Amino acid sequence: MCLGVLVECDPSIKAIIVKIDSERNDFIVEELDDQTLVIKEGMLQTLKLRLEDVSTALLWLLLFGRFLGIEVDRRGRGDGREGGLAEDWTKRLTRQF
Repeated sequence: MCLGVLVECDPSIKAIIVKIDSERNDFIVEELDDQTLVIKEGMLQTLKLRLEDVSTALLWLLLFGRFLGIEVDRRGRGDGREGGLAEDWTKRLTRQF
């Protein structure tokens, strides 16, 4: 039996988590809906660190993107389309079960 942590987040953050997990399938036990995942209990801290790395990279892109010739809107997308990252994407609700 695999113990997990229920993670509820913005769909854009879930997409990032799914992308991170697709590399080695280390994190996700089950996808429940467009905002909810079950994450392996022992991997939650590692996942938080990976999300922090993504956050740092996006911050640098937002701050210095213009110098690199990249236009980035406030949703975190470089193309201006809807569906980008929420402004405060680090807010996540987790609970163990």
